[in-house]
Amino acid sequence: MSSQVIEVYNKIDKNIQADPSLIGKLHSNLSKLISDSYIQTMKSDEGYCFKFTLPITAVLGLFNILNVDRGLVGKAFQYDWKFPNHAVMYNDPYYQILLLIVYLGIKRKDDQLVNNALLLLLQKLWNGRKYVYIKYCDKRVMNYVVNHMVNKKHNVSKYDNPLALLKDYFVPTLLKKYKEEINKDAFRLRQLFMQSWARIDQMFAFNPVVDITTGEKKAQGGLLPLYMKAKRDGSYQSTPTIMSNDEEDPNFDQYSTTHNRDNIVTSTCDYIVMNSKPGYSKAFIEEINKNTKVSIKVIEQILNSMHDHKNYDLLHDALSVILSRTNVADKNDICNVSFMNNVKRNIISSKNTEDIRKLQKIINMLVSKIFSEKLNLNLNRYGKAQQIQIFNVVLYCLIHNLQKHNCQ
Repeated sequence: MSSQVIEVYNKIDKNIQADPSLIGKLHSNLSKLISDSYIQTMKSDEGYCFKFTLPITAVLGLFNILNVDRGLVGKAFQYDWKFPNHAVMYNDPYYQILLLIVYLGIKRKDDQLVNNALLLLLQKLWNGRKYVYIKYCDKRVMNYVVNHMVNKKHNVSKYDNPLALLKDYFVPTLLKKYKEEINKDAFRLRQLFMQSWARIDQMFAFNPVVDITTGEKKAQGGLLPLYMKAKRDGSYQSTPTIMSNDEEDPNFDQYSTTHNRDNIVTSTCDYIVMNSKPGYSKAFIEEINKNTKVSIKVIEQILNSMHDHKNYDLLHDALSVILSRTNVADKNDICNVSFMNNVKRNIISSKNTEDIRKLQKIINMLVSKIFSEKLNLNLNRYGKAQQIQIFNVVLYCLIHNLQKHNCQ
């Protein structure tokens, strides 16, 4: 449960109780900023090259309206989220005040407040991702991509411009997933923020592979590779269509798979960290003991210690690698009777691949954290063979939770 951010919220709530007109001022300011976004969009013909003119000064002015110190808010987020001083995005007061207003709106059951604050937050994330991937965006090329290179299943083909996409797709889908959890625990604002960034990022680029000629990673899916292909081919809006609406975008299935994995990973992580008393069966613990030779007492301690929101990021990273390594496209792959054999073949028995080395590093970090913080032990005291078996304890636990959560 978050502490410092809730204390800031309580201060804001007291300010509002003392002066109820603050809510009216907050609504008025946010509504004006959203209205300005619509005016910008209507005047623009940039399509998906559009960049929002961000109301930075006005958004930062919300600190004054709510009578809360910007520095205090920054320290509260940093204390609860544990990010370093150089983490520019997390330290940005623009995002912090809007996340606070999202939380305020959720607690007050004020959907307009929530939606407007989240929409303004997403606008800045959109600008940042577009700048990173397509800094100099040619609207003629982008229009060609949207109208001819993605099919009707792709989100950009369903919405006329980025504002409509953010307002009518990203805002409701993100809130549907995270609103109730945030209402229970303000720490979940962190996941809302991370997923807002990640989902917009995937609109531009996903499924990176290494170019063997240059050694660089290049995205295989998203707007970026399609835009670059259209640009190389000299394709503009006036160019004849090269793909009919009934043909499949060759990258759409990859996008769908990535999106499904993201949902599985996120919901499974939520399930693990929110389940503080997991109650693993004696038979399951004995099975792990039989497979790993790790003592039952240590197994029990590791399993129970994993269910802590402080482990969220490491659990998320580990599950992401596991699903990628086992080529999971949807929940059916996890629930298939052959999934454990897939895990044994592609993870447990696999040696010295980039994915396996990454997974080992993540799980070793998780185990080291558990050993030092929960068990008061040093993982380095164990030999290499024992560390591998402890690695497998965590792996069996993650697979168990994947199947228990997704296959009920």
